[in-house]
Amino acid sequence: MFKFYYHIVKKYASRYLLLIILFTITNALSLVTPYALKIIIDQTIPHGTYSDLVQIILVLLACYIIRIGFSFYSGILYVNVSRKIVADIRRVLYKNLLNKDTSFFKESKTGELIYFLTSDVDKVQNFFSSTLLNYINNAMVVVGVISVMFYFNVSLTLVSLAILPFVIINTFMLKGKIKESYHQLVDIEGNIYNYFLERIRNIRVLKSYNAFPKEIQTLDGYHDQWRQHAVKNTYWNGISSNITTFLIAIGPLIVLLYGGKLVYSKVLTIGTLIAFIQYLNRIYAPVISLAAGVNEFFQSKVSMKRIYDNIDPNQENEPEGEVVQEVHSIVLKDVSVQYHDKVILNHFNYTFRKGKIYGIKGKSGIGKSTMANLIMKFVKSDSGEIYINDIPLERVKNLYSITALIEKENQLFHDTVSNNIRYGSEENKNIELEEILRMSSLTEVVHKLENKENTTITFSGSTLSDGEKQRIAIARAFHKQPDIIIFDEATASLDINLEYSIIQSIKEKLPNAIILIISHRNNLNEFCDEIIDFEKITHENNTKLLVTS
Repeated sequence: MFKFYYHIVKKYASRYLLLIILFTITNALSLVTPYALKIIIDQTIPHGTYSDLVQIILVLLACYIIRIGFSFYSGILYVNVSRKIVADIRRVLYKNLLNKDTSFFKESKTGELIYFLTSDVDKVQNFFSSTLLNYINNAMVVVGVISVMFYFNVSLTLVSLAILPFVIINTFMLKGKIKESYHQLVDIEGNIYNYFLERIRNIRVLKSYNAFPKEIQTLDGYHDQWRQHAVKNTYWNGISSNITTFLIAIGPLIVLLYGGKLVYSKVLTIGTLIAFIQYLNRIYAPVISLAAGVNEFFQSKVSMKRIYDNIDPNQENEPEGEVVQEVHSIVLKDVSVQYHDKVILNHFNYTFRKGKIYGIKGKSGIGKSTMANLIMKFVKSDSGEIYINDIPLERVKNLYSITALIEKENQLFHDTVSNNIRYGSEENKNIELEEILRMSSLTEVVHKLENKENTTITFSGSTLSDGEKQRIAIARAFHKQPDIIIFDEATASLDINLEYSIIQSIKEKLPNAIILIISHRNNLNEFCDEIIDFEKITHENNTKLLVTS
């Protein structure tokens, strides 16, 4: 898992190095002030002149200005690197999610997937940028301060650092509790994400069934769980951090007791003791941060694993295969599909040839859409083979460039009408948008919109009827001009005459395309060359298809 993340982060090694150099310089400059204070108290004021004091103050002022400048630049560099890491991780995760079978999305909670892409990615980025860099920075501060403290007085340094082993022991004793509580908190946050997404998507159901009171109760239940896990996580984090704070707070008391004795014994000067206490104060925040960083790491590790579990590292490799220039045939040979002990297709055989329109009918759940999903590589068969032009389907590299799937469900994006039509394909110079609108029977509809084809429509397509939404999806297929077009109940919201007109337009414009029309309607004979009736398929001998011309 860490090897995977390392390959993402290593490209920014030079910027990490620059940040570490900037940290080193600013940390070194931060060590100047206490030492200068020691010189002022022990030497300049008792034995020097006012001019000497002014010179030391000017040196300190210069150090402050340089530190501010370096800190400002390192802050900009840090944000730049951290956002690039977010983009890289999110791109890899998104690409992997898009390449998963559609069954994965049916069985997964959409809210959890969004949580992966947002909050989990942010937490991982926070570790590789903020937590990791802060760890390096704080470690340098601790090493630098301890070095100066040893330079001042070895015995006093050893006494003041005696509490650090207890701080480390405390941090690691509670890491298991912190990790467990955080994991539970992340899970419930993902459930809340999914809850809101589902309810907003099904707002019409909520209103029509007057389910608001029950939904508020459900949300309160989620929030109760969320609050309980948040309190539990804060409880264990609080115990760890407060014990650490208490242990570190003992440090100055020890220094004052032992250091005061050294001053009375003339072994240590007052200026050295004051500088020593200042250095010790500067080590507290880094040490606490280092201890907290361990907990942050274990929390980030939970998100790292959640992301990594949904990533196939091989996805980044370019798949081997062949490019199909023109589709002549689709062959399903002895294909079987089973889902949760239910046989959907059993030794299914059929050949689809270019230039023909195929009507596919049958009752719901009998395997019509499954066959379409097999051809689109959305699902995999349990046995059998699918070929395009005698090339195994899994070896076709440009499958989604030569196919278009139009489904009954809403397939719109929050964008302009023209961008919705052009979505997923390059600009086609062989066909004008006006012609696409005409072929899809959309000309009158689009011209009535406020900004015509530049009108922005919402994801739900609230300004359009169901039939108009489907026609935009059909227009998208026209624009792409694929070799294979699959209508999966995509004309259900169109009247019969409009459906016939659109099919005829496709036949005229794409005479060599293989067109599959999945429908419950009985008018398929009017425009289809062949009809595949799934009602006549027997699972004992699936080759007995009723095919009519």
